Amino acid sequence: MRLDLADLRLFIAIVDTGSITGGAANAHLALASASERLRKMEAEIGVPLLHRHARGVTMTEAGEVLARHARPLLAQQQRLRQAMHAFAFACGQRGTLRLFANTSAMSAFLPGKLAAWMAAHPAVQIETEECTSADIVSCILAGVAQAGVVSDAVDPGPLRLDPVADDPLVLIVPPARPLAEKEEVAFAAVAQRAVGRPLSDQCATAAYRTARSSQLNSARR
Repeated sequence: MRLDLADLRLFIAIVDTGSITGGAANAHLALASASERLRKMEAEIGVPLLHRHARGVTMTEAGEVLARHARPLLAQQQRLRQAMHAFAFACGQRGTLRLFANTSAMSAFLPGKLAAWMAAHPAVQIETEECTSADIVSCILAGVAQAGVVSDAVDPGPLRLDPVADDPLVLIVPPARPLAEKEEVAFAAVAQRAVGRPLSDQCATAAYRTARSSQLNSARR
């Protein structure tokens, strides 16, 4: 049986999105190419890996086994790639680092941190792209990006998280409101009030929803 990492990456993308179309998009393949690659995988293995439905796909028993073994392999490949990139940068070699970041990081603290880092590593070119935190995790796992800046509200899966900055949310209220007298305000205190947030700042929105849900659950206990 000959399956390469690109095959495994495509299969996991299909499983995670629940459709061949979505998996092809995540793996940056045309739908026809992804379908043909999947067909060859099933022919090579000798059994179906997916049940095809009108609204997507689900794994067969063989597909579940393949996914269970494929995920650690892909995670290990990503760790190896990151280790080699880090080694090359440490040795002063030229290279390009693809860094994805969420809206909050791109507009707040990342430019300043990148300026200092690039001054210390002049041989490294950084390509940045703005993305949602959830998509950043998927892109790193797929090998599209080497690193990313995400909110702690997302599940990093097998990726390692290292804190780079604090980006607190601040509540702004009119001076006459009772909450204006408090130095700190719990989410439970504003849970039933209308709170405005920047529509484009998905990171702040995700953090708000996570913290609000956590404090509401604690209040109900």
